[in-house]
Amino acid sequence: MSAVSVRRRELYGKLKRDVAETIISQALMLLGYSSEKNYRRIAAGVNRIAKTEHQRLIASWIENWVSEGNPGSTFLTRLLRGVSPKVRKNYLANMLASLFFRDQQIYDRMRAQYGFNPPSVMLVSPTMRCNYKCVGCYAGEYTTEDDLPPEVFDRVVTEAERIGIKFMPILGGEPFVYRPLLDVFKKHPKACF
Repeated sequence: MSAVSVRRRELYGKLKRDVAETIISQALMLLGYSSEKNYRRIAAGVNRIAKTEHQRLIASWIENWVSEGNPGSTFLTRLLRGVSPKVRKNYLANMLASLFFRDQQIYDRMRAQYGFNPPSVMLVSPTMRCNYKCVGCYAGEYTTEDDLPPEVFDRVVTEAERIGIKFMPILGGEPFVYRPLLDVFKKHPKACF
């Protein structure tokens, strides 16, 4: 396959995810003020449009999670009514779109090249330090010299995004003592930290 064709397919995948994010964001806004029955209707609809095995697995999980008697509907109502529209778009919609509409071209390429799919999540610990000095805690022994250099942290996140990883929980010590943390976050608006 030519490089142009691969690039075209990757751009199409990105466009599809961007459109999905916008639609999901708007749906989440409206859904927060809807009845819990609509959660179940939407989950059933998502289950019907799921094509890949991965999508069917997620759709089935969502349908079960919001089914009557399970906590999903109550949790969603509280979350969707209480969260800022920016968080809803930049975090929730992005995460849902990334989980459901994973870039299949990236996964196909990775599977062909390495024989497996990349993980969906990558845990990152740019620092082990903490501003507390709790007795017996490991984090009190670390210094700024043990921190991940900002350019390495940025490169790790960039490479993770390149192979389709969008969800990256940040570990520590206490991540917010790492001064470049928010600068790296700002450079990667599509990643869910």
